[in-house]
Formats: sequence, structure tokens, C-alpha cells
Amino acid sequence: MKFSEDICGQEFDEGTLAVTILKYEAQLLGPPAISEADIYINQANKIEIYDGSLKIFPEAILDFRRIVLHELGHVIGLEHESDTPAIMMPSIGNLDRLQEDDIKAVENLYGGKDNCEIKTLKFGTTKNSLSPPDCTVMQLTVGSDDDSHLDIYSFSLDKLTELEFNLKSNELETVLLVADEDLNYLAADTDVTNDCNASLNTELASGNYFFIVNTWNIQMKPACDITGTYELIAGYSAFEATNLGGNISLKGGISNAIFTGGITATDGQKFGNLFKSTDSVDISATISIDSYHQGRPGFIVVAAVIDEQILLLDENGNFIDTKTRPGIIFPAIRKTLESEEEVEIIKNLVAAELGINEITVDFVVGYGLDDDPDEIFYHETPLNLTIR
Repeated sequence: MKFSEDICGQEFDEGTLAVTILKYEAQLLGPPAISEADIYINQANKIEIYDGSLKIFPEAILDFRRIVLHELGHVIGLEHESDTPAIMMPSIGNLDRLQEDDIKAVENLYGGKDNCEIKTLKFGTTKNSLSPPDCTVMQLTVGSDDDSHLDIYSFSLDKLTELEFNLKSNELETVLLVADEDLNYLAADTDVTNDCNASLNTELASGNYFFIVNTWNIQMKPACDITGTYELIAGYSAFEATNLGGNISLKGGISNAIFTGGITATDGQKFGNLFKSTDSVDISATISIDSYHQGRPGFIVVAAVIDEQILLLDENGNFIDTKTRPGIIFPAIRKTLESEEEVEIIKNLVAAELGINEITVDFVVGYGLDDDPDEIFYHETPLNLTIR
């Protein structure tokens, strides 16, 4: 922003107080985005800072704040408003603060995420589809005329992580994107040259992100449509075990326990969730016990969830199908709870030796107290194992 007698050598039009020049860049989704802005304020005018009505007599004195608010509105993408009182009206007036119309305009321009359902990304396998009434690009990015459908998944990382997304479909052409919280697109797969499948690999630092499955608004090739079902396999790899999210409990009790876990085929050099059936994997978790529960008699619970089936690890190292013993919680370990509990879930698991070539399992660990055995404290995000 600068006070100037001209705009890059061109004189201000008569009555023009300021001009904002915008530079745009194309985006993967939606209309071009503003990437750069320059504000030129006509220095021929006398300008101060004040509240209330414009000062017209005995001489015209303009208010710096309302000029800048108006031009900053252009910087963030707002256009002129001629019908409703607003700072963004074409001519300066007695309004010296943002008005309801200005605020609503910003909300409409940048509130596209509120128009769409945002799901939580599940590492492992997710089956879904793109079809009406799913959200569209024009709903997510105001100003677009792209009516192609999309699914939005949110996820958070607490460390530098390698990510691998593989999408399979026999009928749907897809575009895969990773974006930050502000929908700045960080990585994408837009290839349509082969079959309907898509894949995307990227590396991200800690933070909050979106993964977007999109399609096209016109059919790109005969074999792949713009609506249909898909199967998404989401994988991660990092040099540290994974934080397993917030803690919850069966009966609503409060705990400050912290859960971490990891699956490794490299003796802890690297952790992830995608493995081959011939890999020898170790699965373990660590529970930092709530200080109020430390030193009290209790137990550790380990669950393996396969589709709708829930298996509990017993004290003999066997997984028991809960359908055969409904309502019974099998502890994997009984002990006096220490400040930190290391839980070895499975050691040296080779799925191929069990005749398993493909499987998805979500592991959950938790703990309870002997004096309240029906209350289990556990974690929100499962520890996923995907064999493929």
C-alpha cells in the first residue's frame, strides 16, 4: 500500500480515492485465487483518521480508515455493493466501520467449508461414492461454476509423516488433492491417462489438513464416469509411534491418559499401517496412565476390530470373538497400574503364514480399574493395520 500521485504512471480518474490492483493464480479447484495485491491511495486528497460523518466543510477531509477498509475488501476478493449500506459501496460515505453486509460477504466468500460435510479421514480402507447430493466444487469455492462432486476428509498429524493414498474404482474418474486448513492445495493427482484408479504420495509436517476426493464435471473417457463408488486405502509412515487421539471411556468418565501406538516391520526404525502379507510386523502401544489411576489395581484391554467383528485379547494371548461371550470384557493383563504401561499386542506377525493375503484390522487399547470394571478408558483413533 502506498500514497501516490498516479497508478504505475497512469493518472487517477477524477473522483477516484484509491485503486487496488490484483494478481491472480489458477487453482486446482474453483476460480483463480488472488495471489498478490497492491493498493494505491491518491495523495492529492487530504486524509486524516476520524469517526462519524465525512468532513466536507469548510474543506473535504477524507478518513483513512474507511478508504483502507474498502480497499482491503477488494484485496480479499469482495466486489462493490450498490444495494445495501456497506463499506464496500462504490463511493465513500458516512459509514466508518464494517457493516453486516460486509461481514456476510466475507462469510459467503470464505465459508465454503461450512457448505460441505467434512468426514474424519480413517487410515486404512474406506468405501464411499461420489454422487448427488454430495458437495460440489461450486459449493466449496464460491465463484466457481464447477458442479463436480467431492468428498472432504480432515486429518491431523503430530510429526513429519509420509502419506500414501490409493483409490480404486471400476467406474469413477477421480482427482485426489491434499490441502491445508485454508484450502491451499499442497499435492494432487489429476492423471486421467490410464484406468479409473488414482494414487497420491506426499510428505507433510505436523498440522491440520484436508484430503479431497473429487471427480470431473465432464466425462474424460468412456470407461470412467463422473459418479460412482470407490475404495480408498490411506496409509502413513513416520519415524515415531503415532498419537492415538483424544481419550474416551465407556461410561463417560474423565481421564488424562495419553495413548500412543505403532506397527513396525523394521524393529522400530519406522512405523506405519500398510504392509505386505510376507512382512513380519510388531504391534505395540504405550499408555500414560492418568495420575489419579496410578498405583491402583487394574487391567489392560486390547481389542481388534475387523469390519463388524470385535475380538478381545485374553490373558493367554488369544483373541476371543465377543459374539461368543457377549457383555464380558476380557482383560489382556491384570496388574497394579504404573505411570506408563507398555502393551505388546502382537510380535512377529506374518499374515501369509496364517493364510491371510489381505486384511484390515483396527486395534484399540485401554485400561480399567478393579473397583469399577465396567469403565474402560481408551483412545479415539484406532491403530490401523492394513495387509495388502
